Amino acid sequence: MIDGRLLVPAGAAWLACAGVLAVTGQTEESAVRHFAALLVLAVSGAVVVGVFVRLGALLIRGTPIRHGLILVTLLGFGAGAFSAGLHVQAITAAPLAQWTDDESLVSVIGVAGEEPIASTHQTGWGSVTSARMKLATESIVVRATGSRLEVNVPMLVQFSGEEIPSDLRAGAHVLLTGRLAQPFSLNDYAATLQRAELVAVVREPGVIDQVASAMRAGLRTSLSEVPTDPASLVAGLAVGDESRQSAALEESMQASGLAHLTAVSGGNVAIVLAAVLGIAALLRLPLSARVVCALAALAFFVVLVRPQPSVLRASVMGAVVLAGLLLGGRRSGPAVLSGAVITLMIISAPLALAWGFALSVMATAGLIVVGPWIAEALGRRAVFSWLPDGVRTALAITIAAQIGALPVLAAMGVGGGPVSIPANLLAMPAVPPVTILGLLAAVLSGPAPAVASAVAGVAGIPAGWIASVAHYSRDAHVGAWPLPPGWWGTALLFGLFVVVLIVFSSSSRRGLSLLTWWQRMPGGGRRVLLALVVSVGALWVLAPADRRTWPPPHWFVLACDVGQGDALVIRDGDAVLVVDVGPEPTLIDECLREAGVDAISSIIISHFHRDHVGGIDGALRGREVGQIVGSPLPEPEAEFANVDTVAKERGLTVGSLTAGAVVRIGEITVTSLWPRRIIRSGSEPNNASLVLEVEVAGLRILLTGDIEPEAQAAVMAAEGGFDIAKVPHHGSRNQHPRFANWAGARVALITVGADNEYGHPAPETLAAWQSSRVLRTDLHSDIAIVRTDEGWGTVTRVA
Repeated sequence: MIDGRLLVPAGAAWLACAGVLAVTGQTEESAVRHFAALLVLAVSGAVVVGVFVRLGALLIRGTPIRHGLILVTLLGFGAGAFSAGLHVQAITAAPLAQWTDDESLVSVIGVAGEEPIASTHQTGWGSVTSARMKLATESIVVRATGSRLEVNVPMLVQFSGEEIPSDLRAGAHVLLTGRLAQPFSLNDYAATLQRAELVAVVREPGVIDQVASAMRAGLRTSLSEVPTDPASLVAGLAVGDESRQSAALEESMQASGLAHLTAVSGGNVAIVLAAVLGIAALLRLPLSARVVCALAALAFFVVLVRPQPSVLRASVMGAVVLAGLLLGGRRSGPAVLSGAVITLMIISAPLALAWGFALSVMATAGLIVVGPWIAEALGRRAVFSWLPDGVRTALAITIAAQIGALPVLAAMGVGGGPVSIPANLLAMPAVPPVTILGLLAAVLSGPAPAVASAVAGVAGIPAGWIASVAHYSRDAHVGAWPLPPGWWGTALLFGLFVVVLIVFSSSSRRGLSLLTWWQRMPGGGRRVLLALVVSVGALWVLAPADRRTWPPPHWFVLACDVGQGDALVIRDGDAVLVVDVGPEPTLIDECLREAGVDAISSIIISHFHRDHVGGIDGALRGREVGQIVGSPLPEPEAEFANVDTVAKERGLTVGSLTAGAVVRIGEITVTSLWPRRIIRSGSEPNNASLVLEVEVAGLRILLTGDIEPEAQAAVMAAEGGFDIAKVPHHGSRNQHPRFANWAGARVALITVGADNEYGHPAPETLAAWQSSRVLRTDLHSDIAIVRTDEGWGTVTRVA
């Protein structure tokens, strides 16, 4: 019988933790978030104390505890909320929050959580190299005032250019200088230290950290002769290093349902534990010694691969199982999973909103709850009887994990597809040798580098098989499961789940009555179902469907809904181009956050009116930016001065483009069509807008700023016939009568605010563009251009 007594309390703890983080993360105002956190601490603390008092009173009187599930669920709910409140309170406490809002120059002493791994972003003016690193702070000093704060909070450090330290290792105590900024992820960090410089290494890492860093670096060196895709998979599976993974491989792994293999997860933890326990058994060590060795290996493995969400979940589960073995007790799978979730909600609250953590937990739940049923069903079916037991088991594991993960994938708007099952079956046998050989190469990289290189080369063979399976599966064009994204996809899955259970119950002569089925279900089964409803219900309530499913997969152009203004994002791989930043910092920052943009190759400002440049602070917030360029006419002067000041604060200068300039940003080609001269009629800044022809993913895109008829007439000297065009000046009536026909776009984008006072877009302008498919941000909110099997298509946030 399934022991599901902890599933409901675990789901309650997860729900409460996620709820507090989601609600407090709705505003960037640190004071508001701090007050909300204090309120949560008071209420949740009272709930926890009240439950303990109640349980204590019942135990003292010797009274049987009734409604125990309700009390323990309340305890889990209170503990999860208290943990999240404590985290938010810590990262929003004064005076650090005020220093962050003021973007103060500071000196920080802290412990490096990882090595800064450099990445290069291509721009039209060359390449920009940057790196990130997590830091656990110890003290912060404001350089202007000398104010000092002793505090232990997580901080994200951003290095750029020549300031990237090449020999900094995880675990080192370092002294850094830089400028504080709002973090890219409000729930994860207290602040971002931008343009950081390493002043000194105060204390070298401990022995364990030094060994782990040396093994990671050694493995990277050992893989230098292995092709890029296999090498990145070996590094990812063995030590959690995903820095070498290409955008093409990432896309293939996602499309084929193999994305969970690109980083260390529960399977890798199980392989390591099995190997250690196996070696200990061969050495005939007693059970206690085997468990101690396995726990020590597990602890070092977490240090080696860094504490990623899936690693933390799997490691805590492994530790609970090992502790159970040491104590001589037995714990069922659901109880172990529930204990891991509760533990992690208490010690690391931000995991509650991590999609990777949710996928890991739900896939494990599928293995535990559904896996045995599927294995038994396959064993009874004649069509599968010819398969070896190992193959049937692998098939059951794959299907069960897919079923468990599907609700979360549907909530994310990524439904996977039928191809994921055969792809996983083909790739799974290669995972253990890649993991073991990769770890062996890392171990040997210090004492025997030549042998390590040979072992890494052998590991690259099965890793290459995984990469080939991913690429071929992606190219199979089987499509995704026919699930609607968001709420409805998840609800449909639960409906099907209930129907399947009823059908199974009827086949076992329990009848079709839902009430009878519920009454006859074992208590553990009821708790499993309740926990699933509570946990996935958290996704429904706390993350609206458009927030979870936006932007859609495979987008490469994004027209952000920033009200009455312009802001477009164009990407290809690691190259990201932002054209205009809208009127308000919060709006463009939110759009970039949702799109996962944490580094911008280039920002191009079409002209310096506020509705195109007012959001410059938000675009730069917590992000590395390679270059800022704009119109050659620096007017209005006040707005240009603001952009120039903000850029200089971050060590950037504002350049300019004129007609004829051609720049490459990764695989994005930008050609400036205008201005060739300054037109002294109409609005001079509008007519001096940069007009850009952008080529990306085989498409020609026309971006027009706010040019008016005079400039439009001049631009039409160039070749027309674009795939996509942004209608000039938010669709105002001030348009050249032949401009729409000249552009000839299949899709016309109008970036415009709802109910604006200018009457944009004008009816006559809409009529002029009627041969194009017109998409408007005032009606459709954000607009995405996505890659499809047929080439490309459009997706709008609001239908």
